[in-house]
Amino acid sequence: MSVPSTNLSDRERKEGARNASVNGARGPPDAMRPLTVKEAAKILNCNPKTIYEAIRQQQIPAIRVSKLLLIPRPAFEKLLRDGTTANEAA
Repeated sequence: MSVPSTNLSDRERKEGARNASVNGARGPPDAMRPLTVKEAAKILNCNPKTIYEAIRQQQIPAIRVSKLLLIPRPAFEKLLRDGTTANEAA
């Protein structure tokens, strides 16, 4: 039996499989999934060191999980949209 051909490259296929295994069917929807420092830097088109510094200065909210820093997506999007986080507004 042959496998139907798709238009995905090997790289896209592997990335999709990796994302499926990392996020799984039980993972949060993308709108609620926190960002990594690398993802935030890519969105802002800056160096990850800039994001780490903004987190250190409490300009960007972050949660430390072991050695990983995660940025809550809703707070990050609010920061981009309004220029302020929920913590600063209070």
